[in-house]
Amino acid sequence: MSKDPKNYLSWLEQLQLANEPDLHFAQWLRMLCHLKDYGVLMTSGQGVLPLVPWLLDGITMNTKLIVHVEEQNRSAEPLLKHQADLDIRFAYHFQPADEFIKDIDVHRLDMLVISEDQIEYLPQWLKLMTDSGLVVVLTSEDKMEELCSSYSERYFVNISNAGKALFLTAKGIQHTNKRRRGG
Repeated sequence: MSKDPKNYLSWLEQLQLANEPDLHFAQWLRMLCHLKDYGVLMTSGQGVLPLVPWLLDGITMNTKLIVHVEEQNRSAEPLLKHQADLDIRFAYHFQPADEFIKDIDVHRLDMLVISEDQIEYLPQWLKLMTDSGLVVVLTSEDKMEELCSSYSERYFVNISNAGKALFLTAKGIQHTNKRRRGG
């Protein structure tokens, strides 16, 4: 059994959350974060904030974690600022999602975790992903079927975490074969 991130409990206290995220799911996300070195991982939405310590614990020293939160959720700012002061791999932004996506549209993301309040921007978020990027959508079961049918033609879709998370990654990506030196 793997350990919780060292600042996890204080993080939850400062966010003043009544319930914590599913720990198995958080551990699984931490493992996925560790798969990409020199990557850019982003979260968006208030519902993802409890998972940030797990994501930060999982990323490599060469990976960047960027947390995007809408303007109206500034209550988390002291906590996010403190984390940014402690860790150069961490950054945060408070901005409306549509403006933020326009500001970063020249960048590509390797992994994105969004909460239900960001689903309306999912088509724009998907355009920012690398070819092999992974999108995790935290949502309710009632929205899951609609999302699956909307995206299953262009993306591999998987439902996890007892129907509370949707995983998307692009289909039909052609990876180039690299020649090896020698015989």
